[in-house]
Amino acid sequence: MFSISLNGWDFNSVHNGCRWMSSIQNTYDLFNGLPNNLDTSQNIFTGGYYRNIPTYGGKTFTLTGYIAGPSESQIIQTVDQFKRLLSLDAMILDFTVGELKRYMNVYVSYNGLKVSYAGARLISFSLPLVSLDGYTYGSQLTYTTGLPSSTGGMLFPFTFDNLIYSENVSNGIMRINYAGSIPSPLKLVVSNVSNPTISVYPSNKTMSLNYTVTNSKKIIIDSTNKTILLSNGNNLYNSAVSCNWLYLQPGMNYVTFKSPVYNSLARLTASFVEVFE
Repeated sequence: MFSISLNGWDFNSVHNGCRWMSSIQNTYDLFNGLPNNLDTSQNIFTGGYYRNIPTYGGKTFTLTGYIAGPSESQIIQTVDQFKRLLSLDAMILDFTVGELKRYMNVYVSYNGLKVSYAGARLISFSLPLVSLDGYTYGSQLTYTTGLPSSTGGMLFPFTFDNLIYSENVSNGIMRINYAGSIPSPLKLVVSNVSNPTISVYPSNKTMSLNYTVTNSKKIIIDSTNKTILLSNGNNLYNSAVSCNWLYLQPGMNYVTFKSPVYNSLARLTASFVEVFE
């Protein structure tokens, strides 16, 4: 099973009485690796090459297929209907292969939509698209934990040499097996806590705040947009004692939540989106 859609327009469905048909090859093209700007030149004085410092680029690809309908005029009408959905802004390209679901943020390339006569009551279409970051995105996932508590005298999980030790500890740590192939920034929401410290391993990054949040207010830490805000919009960046933006690495990650003052109502919610090359 495969499907592909742009801003909700399914390219393998019926629209205005006309059947749109897109090749599965369009979907597999989206899994190509990211291009880069590597440039080499011959090393004159010895063997090998010189090279620049390469960086990744975006992805360009073209959706192609056919539209069949009861009449040429009805086909043109459904094409006009589709063009009204196109935008100069970023659009969401959703695609599914089997049980795998991903999406990309794309723009229509400068050539725009092209249609051509392909037979009686049949036209072909070609739509060039570009993804500026080149990434595909999977599921958005959310994890929640409270502050650590212990029946054995420990107040929090201890960390040493990238290892995490715990004894009869409940809460205070999230174990996240991140399936993406590209690091994903975390969005954190913190409530009912004094001077929280959030750490991520194995990246060994920590965010510590000198601030107490109570009642209905929440602290929102957005590592994508590099902001630390109170839920009423106030900027808390100056409250950061240690400010490292927190990301998940591919594989197993541990997110710890600590405070010098225990509160059973304290909560840390971590959200992220799976990111793939």
